[in-house]
Amino acid sequence: MLKYHFSLLLVLVAFSLHSQCPTGDVFLSTQAEVDSFVATYPTCQMIMGNLKVGPDEESADIVNLNGLANLNTVTGFLLVENNSALTGIGGLSSLTTVGEDLLILNNPALNSLIPLTRLTSLGGSLRVNHNGSLPNLLGLTGVTEVPGDLNVDGNASMMFLLGLNAITSVSGEVQISQNPALGSLTGLDNLASIGERLLISDNPMLVTLGNLSALESIGGGFTLALNASLPSLEGLSALGTIGGSLVITDHAALSSLEALSNLTSIGDFLQITFNPALTSLSGLDNIEALTISNLFIQGNTLLTSCAVESICVYLVEEMEESDISANAEGCKDEDEVVTACISSTDGVTPASIALAPNPTAGQLQLRDFNAERVDVFTPQGQRVATYQDPAKLLDLSTLPSSVYYLHLLIEGEEYVARVVKM
Repeated sequence: MLKYHFSLLLVLVAFSLHSQCPTGDVFLSTQAEVDSFVATYPTCQMIMGNLKVGPDEESADIVNLNGLANLNTVTGFLLVENNSALTGIGGLSSLTTVGEDLLILNNPALNSLIPLTRLTSLGGSLRVNHNGSLPNLLGLTGVTEVPGDLNVDGNASMMFLLGLNAITSVSGEVQISQNPALGSLTGLDNLASIGERLLISDNPMLVTLGNLSALESIGGGFTLALNASLPSLEGLSALGTIGGSLVITDHAALSSLEALSNLTSIGDFLQITFNPALTSLSGLDNIEALTISNLFIQGNTLLTSCAVESICVYLVEEMEESDISANAEGCKDEDEVVTACISSTDGVTPASIALAPNPTAGQLQLRDFNAERVDVFTPQGQRVATYQDPAKLLDLSTLPSSVYYLHLLIEGEEYVARVVKM
């Protein structure tokens, strides 16, 4: 009975608090309306609906949110928008819970989110867009998960993403774009998974992705575009899977893809285009070719080395559409890349060693030499066949189509040659 009375008391207290609040959505478009909120509802702590602060078009009327100082919960979305004179959001310092999206949009004078440090529960997306004076995201340090999208876009003064350090997962997409002062992704250090797409685009001062070192999986595609100062993909070494396409395009300084060496699968097309400093596709070696739907390698004017395992297997097996063009000698077109795939080796091979035909459908002739032993390895280093004293012929017909490495023991010396099994 005592437990029953206590539960009833909690319900009555909650009802009493709610009864001191407006019913449904609350839209405050002027400073007078913000000020009158606390006068009209002095004990209101929870809005059972959406809260919008700001007019439909940009206005300098609202200069502070002090009238909202008692609020700790908004069950719907919270939108702070179009307030050209608003420099701080101190009136939201008690806020702990937003049931749906948190949207901070087009507040050009806003210079701090620090009053939001008590916010720990977010039920939807987080969007911080077009706040021209905002230098970072400090203030959002209590948010650990974003169930919707994370969008940081068009913030002219933002140099770091400090404040997002507690976030480990984003269920929707992550978009970081058109932030002209953004130099690093400091603040995303603990982000391990993204449920949908990752877009990092048009951040001309971005020089490192090092703070993405915890990122292991992207559920959708990954597009990296128009980040003119980015020299490498260092920081992405933990990334293992991408559920959609991988697009790396329009980077004036990008010279290396080595950091993607642990990436094993993508879910759609692979596009490497218009990266004029890129010389090699090394780093894409371990992508399983079967996970690539289409291949586009175009306009990389210094790119000479395209014969990495994933590309070789894709081209030799003629899996889907490919367009290789306008790159440097050695990678100008598909024929050049296929030739490089066949002829290149991982070891020193004497000129007298000849393997034919290469590519082969199964039977491989060992011409002009006698091998004492031949071991056949996959690109991942797994031995799949061994031949003792094979004479002049190897039968590879039982092996799946792929690129293989032959370790040949000849007169006590070991040599390595690459062969393509169709």
